[in-house]
Amino acid sequence: LKVLNGTGLRHLGVILLTMPLWVLAMEVVHWLGDALEDFDGDRSAFDYTGKLWCRSYLMLTNCYPEIAGDVSRLRSGRARTGSAAAEGDEKAVMFVANHSSFLDIAVLCCVLDPVFKFIAKDSLEKFPGVGRQLVGGEHVLLNRSNKRSQLKSFKQAISYLKSGIPVMAF
Repeated sequence: LKVLNGTGLRHLGVILLTMPLWVLAMEVVHWLGDALEDFDGDRSAFDYTGKLWCRSYLMLTNCYPEIAGDVSRLRSGRARTGSAAAEGDEKAVMFVANHSSFLDIAVLCCVLDPVFKFIAKDSLEKFPGVGRQLVGGEHVLLNRSNKRSQLKSFKQAISYLKSGIPVMAF
């Protein structure tokens, strides 16, 4: 049995108050993407609505992270390795992190500035806000019980990396 304490109630209140604005922003950007040719082809504007919501949520709950040290490579979503480092050619990277709470996602959206795609289980589609963000932002959705779906998700993630779009997995 889980108990909701005062902190949990405050976080829930912030989510309930801010989520409608986030959903509205996603709908407006999605509509613009459909109405205007060459608008938001990689869904970066759509994904940015989620980043703004995450930043607002963390500020309003007094949980905004203090970012210290050299995070330039995290913010660029690019890495230089091997011969690519010698040539100055940067490649998209795959970020992998340990996931322990809802805050992990919000913090990563603040730290990882560029467009990036999450690999997420497909059951998250059902969650308000988050599901819309994953589907509308064309993130990689994984059905853990279907091998064919897993292969399709793997290929989609590889395609993003080859296109220069970083991928985030937990």
